[in-house]
Amino acid sequence: MKKLFSLVLALCMVCMMIPAVAEEGITGEWYTAISGVAMVLTLAEDGSAELTIPSVQEVNAGFWILDGDKITLTLEDSPAEGTYADGKITLREGNMTMVFTREKVEGTKVAEVNPAAAAEDFEGTWSIVYIGYEGMIMDAAAANEELPGLVVENGAMRFTGTSSLGQAFGNQAIPLTYADGALSMFISAGETSYGLKLEILEDGMLALTANMGGMEIYMYFVKAVAEEPAA
Repeated sequence: MKKLFSLVLALCMVCMMIPAVAEEGITGEWYTAISGVAMVLTLAEDGSAELTIPSVQEVNAGFWILDGDKITLTLEDSPAEGTYADGKITLREGNMTMVFTREKVEGTKVAEVNPAAAAEDFEGTWSIVYIGYEGMIMDAAAANEELPGLVVENGAMRFTGTSSLGQAFGNQAIPLTYADGALSMFISAGETSYGLKLEILEDGMLALTANMGGMEIYMYFVKAVAEEPAA
């Protein structure tokens, strides 16, 4: 009976250790989001690695090396060093730090377009919160340049601030045409064309599609809250 008890106890201890071993393993999928953009890091047992950006289906391949708690991840011939500790991978490259965990994260997503938006729904002052390009949406604060604000008045819009987009169109009011729940304009100058389209999303956010010579950039704004007059 004593031997049987010892055997059962040993088996219980092994079973308790299995989840801990699995949790401590570094191979498999790791997740993070940088400025609202979700990324998946996959580390294979053979030392190969892939960093995937699901929103744009971009895959960067390379390899990883673990030395104690020090990890080196090399993707597209660009190495990044960091640590593997406390159930997470922390990588540093230049001024950027990325922290990967086992918890799956979602990138920034926006609501669907409201096709029934009325012309007056666009009126007001709008502040930019997200920018998008080729299917990827990120926080506007992550941009390396100044981004414009937006004012819509009487069916016309104008950019505010000193952004490159504001300089391209100037700060003057741009007349827009309302049709099918959207405000838009299109101009052609020789071989170059410019287009702007404003749409209201189901959650009240404003989406601006700027077509600059065939390249489309997306910007998402929230309406600025009017300050109440002092009593």
